[in-house]
Amino acid sequence: MDGLRAIAVAGVLVAHYLPTDNVIQFMPWGLLGVQLFFVISGFLITGILLDARGKAKNSDVLKAFYMRRFLRIIPPYYLLLAIYSILGVSFASGTLLASALYYLNIFESAFPGEYPYIGHFWTLCIEEQFYLVWPWVIIFLPRSKLLIFTILAMLFAPTSRVLLDLAGLPYLSIRNLPTSALDSLGGGALLALMHHGYAPRLMQWWQRYYGWLFALGLLLYFATHFNTALSISHLWIGLFGTAICGMSAVHYSTLNYDTLFDRFLTNRCVQYIGKISYGIYLYQFLTLFPLYKLVSILGHPTILKNDYIYALTWTSMTIATAAISWHCFERPLLRLKKLFQYTSGKAA
Repeated sequence: MDGLRAIAVAGVLVAHYLPTDNVIQFMPWGLLGVQLFFVISGFLITGILLDARGKAKNSDVLKAFYMRRFLRIIPPYYLLLAIYSILGVSFASGTLLASALYYLNIFESAFPGEYPYIGHFWTLCIEEQFYLVWPWVIIFLPRSKLLIFTILAMLFAPTSRVLLDLAGLPYLSIRNLPTSALDSLGGGALLALMHHGYAPRLMQWWQRYYGWLFALGLLLYFATHFNTALSISHLWIGLFGTAICGMSAVHYSTLNYDTLFDRFLTNRCVQYIGKISYGIYLYQFLTLFPLYKLVSILGHPTILKNDYIYALTWTSMTIATAAISWHCFERPLLRLKKLFQYTSGKAA
């Protein structure tokens, strides 16, 4: 799974670090990376909760879940906001509070536009909103209802996007709403349910055709994305297709094949990038400050005018920052997770 996280964050960096007119940007790297992150989250969180379900008091399971999520997500997030404040970064009115309270995605949906340094927080806000609701669904909904509820949640996402499009909302406003991510988050949850024996026949079918479904998902995305006459189809079918791609990729990562791609996913360097991917995603624009300082010191050398060299330098700074955060701040805090164990002992 860390290998997939590395691929996802690499896609986001390509989308954000290279100019939009770069030939590499033909592919929707950022969107595919974000969708993959959502599917991974839905899969892992649902699996953890299914393992813990019924093995302890519901209140104890929820307490362990939220404390472990807090230790993983909140401290580096608020550290970044504190650093921005120390650096004197100014933000549009209301956005700092929206970031601190994890509703920046709603804010951006109501007021679409450019939000330097924090605009990418919309995905983190959607995940936090998912975490607020989904554990209660998994813990309290009867086992017989979980599968159908998850499928309905998946189908609700593209339906809501089409209805919002017909209502006249711009694409970014639709994308930033939590309902629009339910097919990817819910897709990961559905995959976890299948892996936990909730739908054995569906699992057999998925195991047989997931490779073809991955290809079909990409085809549906490109067929609708590049045809301006099919804008609604893109919101209905295309983005749903990327969720299917993410599900197929996550399912593949659970299998024990010995292919070149498997060796890539399990490569130590790739695994490490995946392990610190949260920090990479979080600090990806903070590192502009030392990069600008470097450019000013060197007098904007010709070599940094090359898009690829500039992006590589920026990426190196971001990875270094995330690595420092992981070893000096995040990992020490994560040791406190042992105080909040699930009965099953599975860690988030």
